[in-house]
This record gives sequence, C-alpha cells and structure tokens, in this order.
Amino acid sequence: MEVYHLDSENNVRENITDRMIEEVQTDIKDAAANIRRNHLPRKCDKENCSKCHFNYLCLSKAEKKAFEI
Repeated sequence: MEVYHLDSENNVRENITDRMIEEVQTDIKDAAANIRRNHLPRKCDKENCSKCHFNYLCLSKAEKKAFEI
C-alpha cells in the first residue's frame, strides 16, 4: 500500500497489518467524535501552516499576519 502523508507531503510504501487497520479505524472514530463535539484543535506550526491549502479556514486575520500568510 502507498501512504500519502498530508502533513509532510511524502509518499511511503508500507505493508498493511491488522494493527495498522485497527489504528486507522481508531483514528477515524476519534476524528469523527471530535468533529461532532466541534473540538478541532490546530496542530500546525508556522512552516506547515504557510504551506497548507486550508489555512484560510482556521486562521484569524491576526494569525495570518503573525504567520505571514
């Protein structure tokens, strides 16, 4: 399987294991629960945020200015 890491924009080939499938299912369930609770903490830094195609969704004008976006 080829995995595309959105945060680093790197492709990696990995073997699929039962543990990997369980971890991905847990991550998806956790993400869905956080979306339902509107608990959406940002996990970015200036470097990643400036390259993100969705920074317009989560940054205020002051934050954009601080991140020089």
